Amino acid sequence: NCCSKEVKCMVIMEELAELQQVVSKFARGELKDMDMLLEEMADVMISIDMLERFSGFDDNTLSHAIAVKLYREGIRRGVIKEEKNND
Repeated sequence: NCCSKEVKCMVIMEELAELQQVVSKFARGELKDMDMLLEEMADVMISIDMLERFSGFDDNTLSHAIAVKLYREGIRRGVIKEEKNND
């Protein structure tokens, strides 16, 4: 509660940018320390949790949104067969 929503959002964006930089190095084969990738992933997960809390979403809402996205991706890739409603 020490920071405004704007400051918290700025911190989250900075953490996302740091992960983006490390992932870019990883993709190019230039990442020498895999712990850096792990650390930035952890920072982003913590940031997502912080964003979830101050935006008013709960764990169930985010979990449901993730499940929906994974289901749609599975359909798109042909891994999951889409269920049809007979309404």
